[in-house]
Amino acid sequence: MLELVRVYTKRPGKKADLNLPYVLHRGQTVIDAARLVHKDFAENLRFARLYRAEQGSAPQGMMVERSHVVEDGDILEFHM
Repeated sequence: MLELVRVYTKRPGKKADLNLPYVLHRGQTVIDAARLVHKDFAENLRFARLYRAEQGSAPQGMMVERSHVVEDGDILEFHM
Protein backbone atom coordinates (compact mmCIF):
# COMPACT_ATOMS: atom_id res chain seq x y z
CA MET A 1 0.00 0.00 0.00
CA LEU A 2 2.87 2.39 0.78
CA GLU A 3 4.93 1.15 -2.20
CA LEU A 4 7.97 0.53 -0.03
CA VAL A 5 10.52 -2.29 -0.28
CA ARG A 6 12.98 -3.60 2.31
CA VAL A 7 16.54 -4.22 1.14
CA TYR A 8 19.24 -5.88 3.22
CA THR A 9 23.01 -5.78 2.81
CA LYS A 10 25.80 -8.24 3.37
CA ARG A 11 29.57 -8.16 3.33
CA PRO A 12 31.42 -10.50 0.96
CA GLY A 13 31.94 -13.85 2.66
CA LYS A 14 29.57 -13.03 5.53
CA LYS A 15 25.92 -13.72 6.23
CA ALA A 16 23.31 -11.04 5.65
CA ASP A 17 21.96 -9.11 8.61
CA LEU A 18 18.21 -9.56 8.20
CA ASN A 19 17.39 -7.49 11.28
CA LEU A 20 17.92 -3.96 9.93
CA PRO A 21 16.65 -3.33 6.40
CA TYR A 22 17.11 -0.21 4.32
CA VAL A 23 13.72 1.05 3.13
CA LEU A 24 13.31 2.33 -0.41
CA HIS A 25 10.39 3.26 -2.61
CA ARG A 26 9.25 0.66 -5.14
CA GLY A 27 11.10 1.28 -8.41
CA GLN A 28 14.35 2.48 -6.84
CA THR A 29 17.64 0.92 -7.89
CA VAL A 30 20.83 -0.62 -6.56
CA ILE A 31 22.56 2.78 -6.71
CA ASP A 32 19.79 4.29 -4.58
CA ALA A 33 20.35 1.56 -1.98
CA ALA A 34 24.12 2.14 -2.08
CA ARG A 35 23.53 5.86 -1.50
CA LEU A 36 21.54 5.04 1.65
CA VAL A 37 24.42 2.98 3.03
CA HIS A 38 27.07 5.65 2.37
CA LYS A 39 27.69 8.28 -0.31
CA ASP A 40 31.10 6.75 -1.08
CA PHE A 41 29.41 3.44 -1.89
CA ALA A 42 27.29 5.15 -4.54
CA GLU A 43 30.25 7.05 -6.00
CA ASN A 44 32.62 4.05 -6.17
CA LEU A 45 30.21 1.17 -6.82
CA ARG A 46 31.26 -1.10 -9.70
CA PHE A 47 28.52 -3.72 -9.31
CA ALA A 48 26.47 -5.57 -6.73
CA ARG A 49 25.66 -9.20 -6.16
CA LEU A 50 22.00 -9.95 -5.62
CA TYR A 51 20.73 -12.61 -3.26
CA ARG A 52 17.09 -13.31 -2.58
CA ALA A 53 15.74 -14.34 0.79
CA GLU A 54 13.36 -16.72 -0.99
CA GLN A 55 15.21 -19.24 -3.13
CA GLY A 56 14.12 -19.88 -6.71
CA SER A 57 13.25 -16.34 -7.81
CA ALA A 58 16.80 -15.50 -9.01
CA PRO A 59 20.17 -17.22 -9.13
CA GLN A 60 21.95 -16.59 -5.82
CA GLY A 61 24.87 -14.19 -6.08
CA MET A 62 23.81 -12.90 -9.49
CA MET A 63 25.84 -9.86 -10.54
CA VAL A 64 23.59 -6.85 -11.17
CA GLU A 65 24.30 -3.37 -12.44
CA ARG A 66 23.78 -0.09 -10.65
CA SER A 67 20.50 0.48 -12.50
CA HIS A 68 18.87 -2.81 -11.40
CA VAL A 69 15.49 -2.20 -9.72
CA VAL A 70 15.39 -3.73 -6.25
CA GLU A 71 12.52 -5.83 -4.91
CA ASP A 72 11.27 -6.42 -1.39
CA GLY A 73 13.57 -8.76 0.50
CA ASP A 74 16.57 -8.37 -1.81
CA ILE A 75 19.99 -8.80 -0.25
CA LEU A 76 22.77 -6.77 -1.84
CA GLU A 77 26.51 -7.25 -1.61
CA PHE A 78 28.29 -4.10 -2.84
CA HIS A 79 31.62 -4.24 -4.70
CA MET A 80 33.79 -1.13 -5.13
